[in-house]
Amino acid sequence: MFNQLAFYSRRIGERFDLVQAGGGNTSIKDEDGHLYVKASGVRLSDIVTITNFAKLDNRKLTELFFTVDWESLDREKRESKANEIVTTCNLTLDKRPSIETLLHAICPGTVFHTHPLIVLEFFSGGKNREQFNDIFAFVSYATPGIELTLALNKSRNEFILRTGHEPKAIILENHGMVVYDDNPELTWNKTLLVLEKIDSTIGNSISIETKYATANKISMVMENLFHLPCVTIPLKKVNDTMKVSQRPFFPDGVVFFGGGALVTREVDLTTDIQKYLKEFTIPPKIFIIESIAYANGSNFTKANEIAEVWELHSTIAEANANHIVSLEKEEILYLSHWEAEKYRKEL
Repeated sequence: MFNQLAFYSRRIGERFDLVQAGGGNTSIKDEDGHLYVKASGVRLSDIVTITNFAKLDNRKLTELFFTVDWESLDREKRESKANEIVTTCNLTLDKRPSIETLLHAICPGTVFHTHPLIVLEFFSGGKNREQFNDIFAFVSYATPGIELTLALNKSRNEFILRTGHEPKAIILENHGMVVYDDNPELTWNKTLLVLEKIDSTIGNSISIETKYATANKISMVMENLFHLPCVTIPLKKVNDTMKVSQRPFFPDGVVFFGGGALVTREVDLTTDIQKYLKEFTIPPKIFIIESIAYANGSNFTKANEIAEVWELHSTIAEANANHIVSLEKEEILYLSHWEAEKYRKEL
């Protein structure tokens, strides 16, 4: 279950249309009454193991939360009391739990809190509520932390009382969205279905782009083939695929993206990756699918480093393709396994 949570946390974290910078958080609860919530300062895209999560006593956490008379406290005292409760229940003292820990504690199952562009686009300031009142609970803007948790708890309870069932999602106006279900895979699938529902109902969104789903697909295939965590980020549109897909013409090109870009289609990813591996003995790091380039790395930082070197390659290749002499395949194979460069890539 923890591996699944880490897997889908990375899928969220690599999508700019779901979270930005270090935003968003995920959590899971075990049968022993513990809550595991993303530790503060950790990017979702870089989550690998359960050590990236803070562990809390969720039974005690929820008990303390529901016994406090929050309305009797002013705003500063509410925040202080919330911090006290979270600190008291934190079982991993070397990690600071997310600011939204209490939100995760009171929602059932696996919880994904994201900041989708389409939610910010369509639901800021209370817009477009009427079309979704029977499936979403809505929370008017509240300051992150205890204020948001209290507002969410009230909105969720009112929705359940009115409809007799849990909301498909809880929309946080001018902020984001909360989705929960029994396990990480179900919560991920529900998150995607909610976004599709919003887009199909309202339409004309500037926020829905297929490139982010394609990035997810690349990562899923790569992790399935090589059993190592990775992150894929979409890059700019390629003007001339033929020019940029030639082999690298400088050493760092080889170090950071091997034998060059893999031009493929989503349906051919597995087969084409295996062919690339057979030819160059290393996996591809740059993919071109429907004229969009993608960088794949072991984490978000590595993916961006690969993207920077690819930018150099593609800029020169598109402008001066006829004057560039690519490195010989023998040199590419040598550099790909050169100990000095292997060490630099791992730093």
